[in-house]
Amino acid sequence: MTRQTLIDWLRLKPDLNAVIAKRTVEPDLISLLLDIIESDSGTIKFQCDKILQELSLIHPEWITPEFDRIASHSASPNHFIQWGALITLSNLIAFDGGKKFMRIYPEVLKLAECDSMITAANASKGLVALIPFHPELKEDIVRHLIRSEKRLYRDKGEVSPECHAIMIGHVLDFFDQIAVSSPVSRDMIDFAQRHTENPRKKTARKAKAFVDRHKTL
Repeated sequence: MTRQTLIDWLRLKPDLNAVIAKRTVEPDLISLLLDIIESDSGTIKFQCDKILQELSLIHPEWITPEFDRIASHSASPNHFIQWGALITLSNLIAFDGGKKFMRIYPEVLKLAECDSMITAANASKGLVALIPFHPELKEDIVRHLIRSEKRLYRDKGEVSPECHAIMIGHVLDFFDQIAVSSPVSRDMIDFAQRHTENPRKKTARKAKAFVDRHKTL
């Protein structure tokens, strides 16, 4: 299969089952999808990226061999490609217990501290997914998440209180995930308590619900 043949086929909008069937007979499919992401000047690259995200959930063994190549996309100037790479890399953590992800942990941590709320949230997703396999990182990751309330987030170059409130909501969701695999800390509850009156109602509801679930600590 050539790159152009794959592009022509993707333009037919095949569903995920068709993609899986194609991969079983075309072992170079994943590499070709990455070729398109890295070289296409149109929108087909975003379809390829979405396919990788979906496959990373159900067939991580197909995607993990390309981990380093996908990791390079986390530095892409195209935010959509960057975000997709971070999601795909997070999805692969459970497959190898985070061994490959640990190689890029410092870079992902820096992205999780940036002023783009979406980038920070997608990077933080990977950090949280590491905790069941690297519990020694829990305290550092929780501290990182808590510091989000002190960070400024921007939308189109302007400081955005709304993005800040949304990020706080993401952090509360992450704390719920952490609670599944390890004990909730007092710091996490205190964080939630500080946001029970968050100006974003959805975030405030999440904070109140978290406190109610864990207020016995």
